[in-house]
Amino acid sequence: MHCQNMRTTENQPNHPFKRTGSAARHLPFNLGVKGPKLQTEVVSTKEEVMMERYKNLGGNSNVVAFEIGAGEITVQFGDGSVYLYTNQSAGAASISEMHRLARAGQGLNSYIGRVVKKGYASKIR
Repeated sequence: MHCQNMRTTENQPNHPFKRTGSAARHLPFNLGVKGPKLQTEVVSTKEEVMMERYKNLGGNSNVVAFEIGAGEITVQFGDGSVYLYTNQSAGAASISEMHRLARAGQGLNSYIGRVVKKGYASKIR
């Protein structure tokens, strides 16, 4: 086990939208340090993505969370499915509008259903 793959989770909030690689393992144990026990976890070396909770100001959206990247947006829906939309798959204008709607917290689900439809680059899960 390499130390760079270990991090403490004390005082860190639980992130329900944390996406990790399939090899991630969560192993609580005491490191043998005197004082308060630290809970640690071994995480995959794959990139972790923290998604932002969608505000859902309209109150009836199927969008739960999103992550904005350069020329892309990842969206998680209420059923747990996660889709990646890119400039190449949906068009730069649509991605820009999706960024705006996601930040605003209203209209993203409707926009995807009306305009983007099946214009995703990949289904992540």
